[in-house]
Amino acid sequence: MPSTVIRGGTVVTHDLTYRADIRIENGRIALPDGAAYLLLVLPNEPTRSLDLLRRLRDLVREGMRMVGPRPQRVAGLSGYPKSDVELASLVQELWSELNGTSLKERSSGKGRVFWGESLQAILG
Repeated sequence: MPSTVIRGGTVVTHDLTYRADIRIENGRIALPDGAAYLLLVLPNEPTRSLDLLRRLRDLVREGMRMVGPRPQRVAGLSGYPKSDVELASLVQELWSELNGTSLKERSSGKGRVFWGESLQAILG
């Protein structure tokens, strides 16, 4: 899914997080070429790799804003059953009590996590 511009705020999909050269500057996802994004959008999928979740956790701790549902299971069977324990820990740290209906946003580290909120409302 390509990046999308919404009312002057740039939104980027999770594929960007696989780049080792991104950093968080002033709450924005910053690339070495000068591009900067306000928000990372996760696809609505029930599975995530532990590598991606660890990277998301680190970036949110540094100040990234992220929107998307909590994953339900780990992609693949590598490391099972310990992988399920780590998944639960990462989900708790990032999404905590968020349910996407009555609780839609929370702080995590220096960043924020959203679930069930429109992009227009988040970027408002």
